[in-house]
Amino acid sequence: MVMKEALPAGTLISHYRIHSRSGAGGMGEVYLAEDMRLGRKVAIKLLPPESVADTQAARRLIREARAAATLDHQNICSIYDVGEADGRTFIVMQYIEGKTLAARMGRKPLEMTEAIETALQIAHALAEAHSHGIIHRDIKPQNIMITERGLVKVLDFGLAKVLAERGGSDSDAATDSFLTQAGVIMGTAPYMSPEQVKGELLDGRSDIFSFGAVLYELLTGHQPFAAKTTAEIISAILTSEPQALARHSIAVPVSLELILRKCLQKDRQQRYQSAVDLASDLETVRRECQSGPAPAPVDSTAKTMGVVTIGQSDVATRRLFSWPRVGLAAAALLAVLAVLLVYRKAGPPPGPASAGRVKSVDSAAYDFYLRGKVISTNQNREDNENAIQLLRQAIIAD
Repeated sequence: MVMKEALPAGTLISHYRIHSRSGAGGMGEVYLAEDMRLGRKVAIKLLPPESVADTQAARRLIREARAAATLDHQNICSIYDVGEADGRTFIVMQYIEGKTLAARMGRKPLEMTEAIETALQIAHALAEAHSHGIIHRDIKPQNIMITERGLVKVLDFGLAKVLAERGGSDSDAATDSFLTQAGVIMGTAPYMSPEQVKGELLDGRSDIFSFGAVLYELLTGHQPFAAKTTAEIISAILTSEPQALARHSIAVPVSLELILRKCLQKDRQQRYQSAVDLASDLETVRRECQSGPAPAPVDSTAKTMGVVTIGQSDVATRRLFSWPRVGLAAAALLAVLAVLLVYRKAGPPPGPASAGRVKSVDSAAYDFYLRGKVISTNQNREDNENAIQLLRQAIIAD
């Protein structure tokens, strides 16, 4: 779509006076404006004329916008009004001062506490919308705003569905949401669920997959299914697993990694079945991080190689484990470490020297142990080698 020139400052749309254009894209143009009746700043989204070219589409837009306007939640951008002016359909929304999540990240991971807090607020927004039967279909960093106080606001609930349905099928939705009419990639494809790219009927679990893609990016600074072409992205979403977090950052609580894996399951039956459950688990992780020590750091070599390194001798140690011995070695280390940790937790039989003392498992060691246990079950060389390093790190930490 060729974008028209921006409306000049002072232009009136109904009782809203345009100040400036703040953004433009495949879903329309967004302007900062003033509500002349209430004397407040608002954001006005002018939708592409072709998206509501027929009466039925216009009615559907108004119906969906009204449904989204019923959402009253601190993590959802409020919709104030919807109407038509000069043949253009517009939606009036809450004006939010802040940055998009994409701009906030800048292709870098967020600090762990901020990442968890941001993810939790997004999950709360999804839970609220889904409870009203509204799915988003376009969860991505560009549709999430972060205020200066750290408050998350999710934009465009209901709108993506309306624009997607203008052709009458979800198959069109899969294409239109990441392509303009000229065929220019807009960057949404990496966040689509498998059922979305296949044009299947969607429900809230599709948003949960997209949330998982955003969470992966929050933690690593990388998209989980990034590729050079749209076709490769879609293929990765349907057939490939994201790179292990160990290749980017190991300082992630194992409980959070398990949440991420569950969100990104290809089979929607294996994902979280509700955003309420997702938010509950994220809340548990947040409490754990607030009450316990931060995960052990990883040196730069570990991030590059995708393993936890202990020292120069570790490189030589890795050479001792040739495939297919890697899986067996990981299993053996897992068993030995489990025995050590259980012994540490229980302590030796009570005696004069140990009376009145309670032994505890080192939290860092236990975190390494759980992470190694999770990825040691994968049937590939890279994950098993990573599992060995994690388990060895746990032994040393303990």
